[in-house]
Amino acid sequence: MQRAIVINVLVFLMINANAQPKYFQKTMDPIGSHQHVTNVVNIGNGNFFATGSHFYYEYETPFGVIIDKQGNPINLTEYTTIFPINKVYDFVESDNNHVSIGTTFNVARDTSYIVLQQIDTTCQLISTQFVAPDNLYKGAFCLESTNNNTFTIGGFSIIYTPNYDPWVAYAAKTTATGEVLWQHRYSVDFDTTKLSYIYQILAIPQSSDVFYFGVCDVVSDVNPTQGDIFMARADSSGTILWKQKYNFNFDSRDAIGRAVWTPDQKIAFVGLYGTPTGGRRGLVGKVDTLGNLIWWHALEEIHLVEKFLIVNEGREYVLAGKRYMPPTYNQSNLCIAKTDSSGNVLWARDYGGPEKDYGYCIAPTNDGGYLVMGRKDTSAIGKALVYMVKTNCMGLLTEPQAAFSTYQTGDSPLEVGFQNLSQYVYPDSIDGGYYVWDFGDGSPPFVCGQGYGACPALVTHEYAAQGQYAATLTAFVCTDTATATQQFSVVPTAVGQVAVPTYHISVLPNPASEVLHLEAVGALSSSHELQFSLYDAMGRAVRRLALRANGGSVRLDVADLPQGLYFWTCYSPDAVLQSGRVVIK
Repeated sequence: MQRAIVINVLVFLMINANAQPKYFQKTMDPIGSHQHVTNVVNIGNGNFFATGSHFYYEYETPFGVIIDKQGNPINLTEYTTIFPINKVYDFVESDNNHVSIGTTFNVARDTSYIVLQQIDTTCQLISTQFVAPDNLYKGAFCLESTNNNTFTIGGFSIIYTPNYDPWVAYAAKTTATGEVLWQHRYSVDFDTTKLSYIYQILAIPQSSDVFYFGVCDVVSDVNPTQGDIFMARADSSGTILWKQKYNFNFDSRDAIGRAVWTPDQKIAFVGLYGTPTGGRRGLVGKVDTLGNLIWWHALEEIHLVEKFLIVNEGREYVLAGKRYMPPTYNQSNLCIAKTDSSGNVLWARDYGGPEKDYGYCIAPTNDGGYLVMGRKDTSAIGKALVYMVKTNCMGLLTEPQAAFSTYQTGDSPLEVGFQNLSQYVYPDSIDGGYYVWDFGDGSPPFVCGQGYGACPALVTHEYAAQGQYAATLTAFVCTDTATATQQFSVVPTAVGQVAVPTYHISVLPNPASEVLHLEAVGALSSSHELQFSLYDAMGRAVRRLALRANGGSVRLDVADLPQGLYFWTCYSPDAVLQSGRVVIK
């Protein structure tokens, strides 16, 4: 009877090894006492342009910042006006620059103006215009670039009196330099005993008309989310042609977050609605161009949806917001959720800590993932910080790690079994990864996982002849890849004879921070000396030591090793007994 010998040499090729993590959750350094980001857009080259605001005591100042692909801020610039309280609510890209819209107040908040600002690609302020300064107390929430290099602005206005008149939906159309072409205070289109606001404007393709989205029938300016959502169509002069109102609960506590065109020329929107028990939940819905509601879904997985993206050619939506966490619901996490094109949740991810975290905006990344930005409350330093989470296409922070072990099965003289030890691939997930096995003998590769057949627990391959081979496993997740290669010899064995005797190598704890405890237990002679090797992600041996079979636990110090994923193998004199992986944190 011939004895099989399988000698393995591990080579790990981590294609996506970066000095800084590709995916992350982090905060920006403090600016003032509190800060947050409410808008972000991908500007190419892996960079993002974001706007937000920060506080110095009672003063609030907007800022723009370029974020690189590792989340590092570049060219942070403040945008000031003649008043000390300023907010930027929305911006659009125009002629390679950014145009922002917001509101500026005096300290008493009894005077306000709409502010239109031009910002260049390095975040520097080019110009500031005040839109239609008059006796109206006004604010702007949204901006849309329309025909002939003009802009349509939406928000609210109040005729200032000691008791304030109701807040009424307001819109204006301006040139790029802020010259007002028309403005409307829609007091005849809404119930002026209650409040109304325009939160979103959508240009209509091949038309000079626009759609307004907002809330109306609001009963208190203390919480303007407590109203009904409306959609309206306005012509090129700003006259409202028709409007539709949507009430998704019994006590009028609905709000719109964002609306976007879908590939089938309908409009998807997100927001929130009030539950009968007094809580709030996110919602996603779809309407046609006449304002008819096609469908809507309540989202138990996310309580407040601010912004979202339509991805995968309109087949799915990715939403950003926050989720209140049990048991007290005083804590909130930044939340990312994905739905299908009918609003059914496919997955939801939470990021944050023990306090309150918020997701206010989202942008697609160049590698198929998402950057969500918002705010993190931190009582430890008494500040709210800009919070950002960059994920892959599954809303996760992980990159694939490929690894496997081999042994001859004994079911056939030259059959080798391949045990997949990879991490962070998720082949069974709705949009997870897949594997490609190359057995190194010129035979067709074996592919399994998402989009292919199910992955077996053990992949087997029979070689045509004995000899030296190098097998390669490649893991694909989103746009990330990781590769592991093993070289080994295959020697004929009698059918029914398994190459490796019964054994178990214990490597604990996992994850480890300072010490690994190693132990070899099984049907091996107690005089049998084993070799243990620990490899980093690039396949470099960082630790080697001898183990005695059934000789008790051996301590291996790893305190000086960098954090990350490591791979290990344990050899007997004539075979690799076991391979595995361990995380050092």
